[in-house]
Amino acid sequence: MAAESLTDHHFERADPWPGRPSGVRANPPLLRNVRIRGRRTSVRLEREFWQALDSLAMREGHSLNHIVGLVEGRRGRMPRTTALRVFVLTYFQHRAEQGDRPPPATTRADVSRQGDQANRSVA
Repeated sequence: MAAESLTDHHFERADPWPGRPSGVRANPPLLRNVRIRGRRTSVRLEREFWQALDSLAMREGHSLNHIVGLVEGRRGRMPRTTALRVFVLTYFQHRAEQGDRPPPATTRADVSRQGDQANRSVA
């Protein structure tokens, strides 16, 4: 059997938000201000990523600005929003795999490598 190509009807059948009224689209990304090394900047992320970052910061006992600053210091050449998404994903994946124990510190090389893998899987 030949593999089907991905088309719009595949996404209509496999709705990632079951129960959502027909025709309602996902929320657009939200723009929020954060401080990185004392400088204010804006970051645009989906609501779910902002909620996850807020939860992560609360769990770790740090401010959102502190968490964003940690990721900023380790992102290398990866775009900021990509680095934040990769960080959130790996943080909660690790927590799930380790029975909700905190993950080990992430190095700049780890964040860059994870982003490279994510970019390859999208291409």
